[in-house]
Amino acid sequence: MWQKYSTLRLTLALVLGMTAAHFLMPLLQGQVPALFLLLALLGAVLCLLYFRPAILYHDRLFGATTLCFFFTLGLVLFTQKRTTTVDTPYWQKVRTITPFQQHIHDVYEQAGMDSETSAVLESVTVGNKSGLTRERRQQFSNAGIAHVLALSGLHLTILLAFFDLLLLRSYLPLRWRRITALLLIPLIWAYCLAAGAPASLIRAATMSTMIQLAIVIGTEYNVLNACAAAAGAMLLWNPLYLLDISFQLSFTSVLAITLAALPLLRYAPRRSIVLGYLYASVTISLVCTVFTLPIVAYYFGQVPTLSILSNIVVSLLLLFILYGSLLWWAFFWWTPVQTIIGHIVTWSVKAMTACASTLSALPFATFSYRPRLAEVVLLYVILACLVRFCRTREAKSLILLLSLTVIFVFIQLIDTLHQ
Repeated sequence: MWQKYSTLRLTLALVLGMTAAHFLMPLLQGQVPALFLLLALLGAVLCLLYFRPAILYHDRLFGATTLCFFFTLGLVLFTQKRTTTVDTPYWQKVRTITPFQQHIHDVYEQAGMDSETSAVLESVTVGNKSGLTRERRQQFSNAGIAHVLALSGLHLTILLAFFDLLLLRSYLPLRWRRITALLLIPLIWAYCLAAGAPASLIRAATMSTMIQLAIVIGTEYNVLNACAAAAGAMLLWNPLYLLDISFQLSFTSVLAITLAALPLLRYAPRRSIVLGYLYASVTISLVCTVFTLPIVAYYFGQVPTLSILSNIVVSLLLLFILYGSLLWWAFFWWTPVQTIIGHIVTWSVKAMTACASTLSALPFATFSYRPRLAEVVLLYVILACLVRFCRTREAKSLILLLSLTVIFVFIQLIDTLHQ
């Protein structure tokens, strides 16, 4: 197990160290070195207790020591970075518009596109959200489709699928597939940097790069290790990514799809493409909604109830928007065709906007709920127990799941009575 998921364990140790530093920052008060040593010693004891035969097996002792090192490294890096930027939370900082995003904005403006359609299109395609009004953002949030406005793995996957289709990579010999994989890596990062390099897109670009490298080298691609490597690299580069909402939602979605959605997709209908698409859309939307719900409720204080329905519609419209935008640029030399494609893209954007505004206007579109941090942690433990039980069917997992659920419901009842 250590050999297979070593990267995942090291990243978890790093994240735990940074999380501990975040919550202990108010208590440090100049006694940072002594506290670090105390926590590192405590981590070493816990790791050695976890790896019981550590004294007899040097590889496990090395593993425990490495975990303690990454835990302490997370403490040090986050504290040093956080002390220099305590004024504004990282996830609330406004990102500047890149020259590429400004150029796209100017082109759409010259093409005669209205400002509202252009703002949504720029957000979906190049990550420029400066033109979106507060009301429009709230509509997408209430409808449960705010994630389409932030570039992420969904957008990058659709774009890479377009290039796979264009290059016919499935039909190419292995040698040419490796060459195209190498060529796609700089394109992935060029798009990421041109779009302002948000945390969710950096995660997607890192994991996509690992997929292309796996094709080049001819090795097996492990999603959990790739996800952990991407998270670890981003946190080592900037520890304050840990406080970025897009970082948290992006990695939570990937873990949810990997651990919960993919096993369920094996039961998808294979005789009908339409039914298979609907099953996959509903499954992935449901899983991602459930697993990201505690984070969304914690930060925004509301829970969208129609996100599954809206995501089925929006994911289909997103295909038309992204593929249509690429074709619109590809046919710049043929005005009649470009005009037709432009109308299709504009209609798709307006349909997406209408979907968001209509669903958000419904009285039952959202309900207010803001859990405490302890409740968020409890919810994720419950979800982990649920995934564990679905995979193993163990009685102890079911007992733990039911017990924690009863505790959570009891806490909510007490809060309701106190209100």
